[in-house]
Amino acid sequence: MIKILAVAALMLAGTAGVEAQEPPREHAVDVSKPSFINIMLRRPQIFDELPKDQNYTIFAPTEEAFSQLNPEIRDKIFEPEFAGQLEKLMHYHIIVGEHYVKDLTSGMVLKSVEGKDLVITEKDGQIMINEASIVDPDGISGKGVVHQIDRVLVPDDLNFED
Repeated sequence: MIKILAVAALMLAGTAGVEAQEPPREHAVDVSKPSFINIMLRRPQIFDELPKDQNYTIFAPTEEAFSQLNPEIRDKIFEPEFAGQLEKLMHYHIIVGEHYVKDLTSGMVLKSVEGKDLVITEKDGQIMINEASIVDPDGISGKGVVHQIDRVLVPDDLNFED
């Protein structure tokens, strides 16, 4: 099994480092399986339109979350004719600014770079973003923070119709 270290700087394609508020942590990624992170690694153009002088927070679904995604979406996400929908899905998981888990409070509303609101809640001591739980918080990238989540966030207007 091929493994690489994705320090999320890879996801932000060639961006400069930032001073971390928390100790850096690395995330191992199995590049042989389809996953949210692997899609980002294969398609760095997803970040082309984002300002390079900003830091970001990425809510990155785990491989298990990706495998549980609606099969209609999961099966079509790699097809070239749905590139715009893929970009929308990816941008729905990214917000401007560094938000460590300690900064996220119940009732907080964050605007994704896709333009939709993401709502922070707390349930049984677990921080959630919309319906997804943060399962691996505060990963450091070269340009922000990565929180792994247990579900893929799907905007209401995502359309994979032929």
